[in-house]
Amino acid sequence: MRVKFIGCAAALLIMTFFLTAYSPGASKVTISGKVLDHQTGEPIVNVLVYTRAGEIEAVTDKRGFFKIETWQELPVELQAFHPKFNSYKVQLKQAGQDLKIKLLAK
Repeated sequence: MRVKFIGCAAALLIMTFFLTAYSPGASKVTISGKVLDHQTGEPIVNVLVYTRAGEIEAVTDKRGFFKIETWQELPVELQAFHPKFNSYKVQLKQAGQDLKIKLLAK
């Protein structure tokens, strides 16, 4: 009886995952780019870059690079945050563009 219950629960969990993960007509959008200091042009490390909906986020590496993959439909509002810089917002209407985000120091 217990084995049968565990099997049914596992099957239900797997079906739920596939039904929620698949969305007909939706395609994955890749957003990537660099975050730079507006004055010096140097890359900024540890900038939190995220979609406005809040479901997807990335942190820039030592080269200021980030990459986000989302299933959200375009346009997507993207935000960048670092405690030593002013926040940044941009609305992306097109996929596949390589962004250069320049932040101003506070």
